[in-house]
Amino acid sequence: MTSWDTMIKRALYIYAHRDEYTYCLGASGQMVGSPTVNNLFNYYYKNGYAAKIGMDLETWNRTHAGKKAFDCSGFLDYCRNGKTGHDLTSHNYGIMEEYPDLVKGVAGACLWKYGHVGIDIGYGFYVHFPNWNRTCEFGKILESDFTKSVKITDIDYEGANNR
Repeated sequence: MTSWDTMIKRALYIYAHRDEYTYCLGASGQMVGSPTVNNLFNYYYKNGYAAKIGMDLETWNRTHAGKKAFDCSGFLDYCRNGKTGHDLTSHNYGIMEEYPDLVKGVAGACLWKYGHVGIDIGYGFYVHFPNWNRTCEFGKILESDFTKSVKITDIDYEGANNR
């Protein structure tokens, strides 16, 4: 079981090194240019995301060369278990334990809205991977559009506090 503070340390490490990372829908820490990321890119590019991405695969690979790619749930999974390369079918957020509101959330909790997740890092702030051509970003929870703060069952929240 991962402690809430380990989860936050992983998230803040990526945020501190955000120039080494980029967003790719479906990715979970794989290198840009890898077969997995190329396949994900091509799938989304061909299925309506070309305008959001704004460039073809060759240009995207060149622009983001040497970076690791995450989407929001791949980032959450990495911070939760320290592993990259999740199975896309394993994003089952039925692993959630309780659903406190944003004001009562605790550090290390998952922030949720339909189609997106982030990580509560405490003191009213969060980190997340928002969208194509962006990287890990930092923000104020109460200025976000997240709708729930959710404890994850395989995170140890002992010692975690709310804001």
